[in-house]
Amino acid sequence: MSEESSTPISNLNNDTTNNTTNEINDIINKINIDNDEIKKQNVDIKNNLSETSNKDIEQKEDIITEKEDISYFDILFYELFPSIILMILFFILSLENVNNILGKYLKFMLNENDTLTYFGILFKSIICGILFYIINKFI
Repeated sequence: MSEESSTPISNLNNDTTNNTTNEINDIINKINIDNDEIKKQNVDIKNNLSETSNKDIEQKEDIITEKEDISYFDILFYELFPSIILMILFFILSLENVNNILGKYLKFMLNENDTLTYFGILFKSIICGILFYIINKFI
């Protein structure tokens, strides 16, 4: 091999050093750009999380204040309301007039002495249960 055809080492080092330095700088710049994008995404995620957590906290505070607004009268009313409905239904269905009206249309409810049979009592209890369910469901 002749010396004339080969490139001297000093030239090779300078060329590759410049290229390598440029490549390294390019890589570092890309990494910095990626890091900036990731930081922006993290900030966006944190903002979204803080907004949602603030909304959750506000909703919980609303629920707490709503619970504080309920009075003892409201609690008693909602606790006793089904019992009051049931007492009224029982009173209405145990009236003698109701027995006579139902016995007129449903012969199996009354015997020859015009008193309720077991089927009549069962039928009235079923009616009471159905009425209680309907009233409780829609009120």
